[in-house]
Amino acid sequence: MKDSHGRISPDAHSPAGRFLEFLHFGFVGLAGLAVDVSLYYLLQATSFSHLQARALSFWPAVSTNWLFNRVSTFRHRKKRQRLRQWAEFTATSTLGFCLSWGTYYFLTTWLPAVGMTFFDEYRFIALFPGMALATLFNYLVSTFFIYSNHRD
Repeated sequence: MKDSHGRISPDAHSPAGRFLEFLHFGFVGLAGLAVDVSLYYLLQATSFSHLQARALSFWPAVSTNWLFNRVSTFRHRKKRQRLRQWAEFTATSTLGFCLSWGTYYFLTTWLPAVGMTFFDEYRFIALFPGMALATLFNYLVSTFFIYSNHRD
């Protein structure tokens, strides 16, 4: 299937199309990850705690992801007003962020309190389990709500 610009777009209703779209979503997420992790370390270098840095690095990353998903991953879907769509994406991504940050907090704060210090010692690794949960959640919400062709 081709979009309005003649580019091949996956048939999002087929299993192969959904898988390709998920992969594309994942590659866009890598751009957000680069923004997120870069700011995470930069903020810590400027005297923010690791928990504060984790909370603050989210916002530029989510805005990057929204933009790239709008113009790339879901380009073949119906476009909505930018500010509304950004607000919806940011709001639902905040729920995904809660999964990510909550997992990070649990791994780096609660587990060390009971003697399991691996993730507190290797905080970079602690970022990824929550990001994986958030990615799956955000893809599902983006597919069936934010960029859905079946809503106004």
